[in-house]
Amino acid sequence: MQIGVASAVRKRPTLVQTTFKVDLVSGHWNKTMTLYGTKFGETAINPLMKITYVYNNFGDPKGYGTSTVYTINGATSTKVQEQKCTTRTVRNFLNLVVGAITQTSGYTKYVTTCTNTMYPRMAPAR
Repeated sequence: MQIGVASAVRKRPTLVQTTFKVDLVSGHWNKTMTLYGTKFGETAINPLMKITYVYNNFGDPKGYGTSTVYTINGATSTKVQEQKCTTRTVRNFLNLVVGAITQTSGYTKYVTTCTNTMYPRMAPAR
């Protein structure tokens, strides 16, 4: 006796998880940006991510500050990244750290350096 079986599976491609990393935010105003989308298997559009930016009130022609990235799940916001940028005036652009941002406005020279912290922060390996 012969038995024939036919089967097929069809699945639409979906993005189930992604990681975002903010490289650099600049501006002269404090801002909050929200990314909206749909969660896996849902159709309702909801906030998924929020980025806050606070200008450090220093630097010209471009300003930098502190950016904080949160993921949003319902009423819960979870911090996933914080970038702090510090700007100072210098006499010249010699001996700068790698990645330093330089700006000149008139005779004033500015250097901005930024540090990124990703969360959750893992404990050091022992």
